[in-house]
Amino acid sequence: MTPQQQRRQAWIQHLLQSGLSMPDAQSAVNRYAEEHMGLPELAEEPGGFERLATLHLPNPSRLLPFSCCPDKDLVVVVSRLGIKDRLSLWKLQGTKKWDVEVDQGLPGSEEVVGLAWSPDGQSIIVAHHPPRLSMHSIQTGRAEPSMTISIPSSHDLRLTNIWWIKDPLDTLEEETEFPDLLSRKGFVPGSAHSKLMRLPLLDSFHDDNHSLSTTDLFGVQAGEPRSSGSVSRLSEVIESWPSLPSDLATASLAPVPRIGEKESRPGEELDENENLSSGSLVVISDNLGNLRFYLDGTYRLADVPLGLGTQVISLVKERQKASFIVNTSKTPPSPITNSPIVWPLVPFSLKLPLAENRTQRRVAQASSSTRELVSYLKRVTVEMRRAWYGDTGDGPRSIGPKWITSLEEVQRRHGYGRPSAVFDLTVLLATGRASVPLQDFLSTGEKMSDRGLLKWESTITDALRKLRDLSEKCAQMACQRIHLLLEEVKGWSLLPQYYGAYEFRTEDIELALDHAAKCIHVNIWLAAAAREELSRFREFMTWLRMEAGRANMSPNEASTTGISPKHDPLQTNEYIMSGLVSSQLDRWFTGEPARYSLSEMAGVFPKAFDKVLDTALKTATSRTEVSWDQVIPRPDLSQFDRCMEPLVEQLASCCQKIFTAAAGAAGRMADVRVPESLRTIWGSGSNSQGLIREKSSWGDEVCAHPSRPCSAPNTISKGCIVRHVAAYVPAVGTLQSNLSA
Repeated sequence: MTPQQQRRQAWIQHLLQSGLSMPDAQSAVNRYAEEHMGLPELAEEPGGFERLATLHLPNPSRLLPFSCCPDKDLVVVVSRLGIKDRLSLWKLQGTKKWDVEVDQGLPGSEEVVGLAWSPDGQSIIVAHHPPRLSMHSIQTGRAEPSMTISIPSSHDLRLTNIWWIKDPLDTLEEETEFPDLLSRKGFVPGSAHSKLMRLPLLDSFHDDNHSLSTTDLFGVQAGEPRSSGSVSRLSEVIESWPSLPSDLATASLAPVPRIGEKESRPGEELDENENLSSGSLVVISDNLGNLRFYLDGTYRLADVPLGLGTQVISLVKERQKASFIVNTSKTPPSPITNSPIVWPLVPFSLKLPLAENRTQRRVAQASSSTRELVSYLKRVTVEMRRAWYGDTGDGPRSIGPKWITSLEEVQRRHGYGRPSAVFDLTVLLATGRASVPLQDFLSTGEKMSDRGLLKWESTITDALRKLRDLSEKCAQMACQRIHLLLEEVKGWSLLPQYYGAYEFRTEDIELALDHAAKCIHVNIWLAAAAREELSRFREFMTWLRMEAGRANMSPNEASTTGISPKHDPLQTNEYIMSGLVSSQLDRWFTGEPARYSLSEMAGVFPKAFDKVLDTALKTATSRTEVSWDQVIPRPDLSQFDRCMEPLVEQLASCCQKIFTAAAGAAGRMADVRVPESLRTIWGSGSNSQGLIREKSSWGDEVCAHPSRPCSAPNTISKGCIVRHVAAYVPAVGTLQSNLSA
């Protein structure tokens, strides 16, 4: 007898001892061997489990229904420390990989109510109370920014169950007559994403949410447990924005560098890696009878109410379709007599037809890319403010006013009652003669030494160059990509036959486009102003070095040594008057956001654009039209506000409003019913939250759902559920279980 036959006979004998008949035992063994390609080893003690590993835990701990990884020898343990929960990841051999805190530092109690593993096994999603979700990497335990859940004000919301369904939705490409050789990552050629994929990646910044640790710096695990970093630093608008898992390359952004990670080879970020979580669904239930669906684990797809007081016990999904059978129960009233409590196990049929539509994935991708670009734009804006003002207000912008303050202190020591440093500098520039306090200041002091002037020049030059580059190469380019995506969304709003369910409002999209266009214009304007400021500052420093050298000469040396000026006096005077104390660049970081239109901006010039072209053409073709004494006045642009940060906030709010409304389309189109093909059977027991066991069969040939429209008579596609049986595990001493078929 072969080992396989011996194992088969052992299982049959074990089932016979459990009370099954010989035909039933043989049939059960055959079915199991056919489905699982073989039989497992029988435990040493029939009816028990073999011990694989023993974990010694220091604190009171517990396991959740999905604590064990389905494809790795890993288990997540929830331990309680005071009134807070923490997570730890263990290998089954008994080695702990990491231990993280998952609380948000709230004064009350916080606990973990459920978790689920991603299809690729690289991350876990955790449900908490108070209600929130967090995503954790199994490599480090570090948490991504938490997803928020709206909490009704009149009820005490509590999450109850969480599932990460691995059966993907239909994400195959549309069949066309000719193969698409230009498609990349499934994007339609000519679409906004196909254009973004072919643009250069924008420069990235270090991730502020990634806090350095001893492991990052030295590769050594610290003795204290690592914090998960679950407190998000994102703004409320970005945090509540529906988004798929971060894909920077799709949004035309370079990957974020992190300390401790090895450098990738050039072009590696463009490789098309297989995403096992694509098309998967995270489903969350709560005590108020709601189901929340998240596409790919992060994109909030739909909120489906099943009725107040409905408790979701189990959930099963059809393969590659957004159709579910949801087994629910309601909390029964207290019994009047000593008879057992009776409650129904009510099955629901739930369909999300819009989730199977390819337009849903396109809308989700547009929302995700726009969110990444807007978040990038906000970081660039903060970085520009930091480059100009510094972290605490002592940045390059403060050097000029501090220098003026030092000069005025010297003037006070010389008896000036009302010191005016700008006046003395202007007189020196115009006449070449310095006042006594100014002469004293230029010839002595650390601020006028070669080292002090060099530091001043290098600091201001680096700051102005950084402002120019960030506004021109980062912020402006990000706004152009946002404008490109919004243009495509505007086109969708004009196709109600395909995108009408997403409730795109053309006026809202046009307002967002207007904000994006203003952001582009304001950043172009800032780059030009930074160049102009840098040119004036260089002329000022050339003049200041010349005057400092002349002040340190003796009277005889000054009379005999000729110093030829190398500066532009007009540019130098312009910087003294409008750059040394108050800078024109301050208007981009203070004041009101831009409210002008481009037509209003064009109105400040003396002639319309077509008239300017006519004048240029006449001047180029006729010498008599050339007028050298013509004075062209400089347009006054001081009336136009241009503060960037509130303008970017307005753009973010408009875009978030558009995509949040679109993300709820699947929930608005949800179909929830109790079909006749599903029977409800009443049972008795003492706890409607008991364990449940279920079995589903997927048919391939004969249609078992007469109420379901099929593609052909008496046939169904692969993956349709033809039979589903759910049963409560009977309590001890109970002879009846609750069935739903």
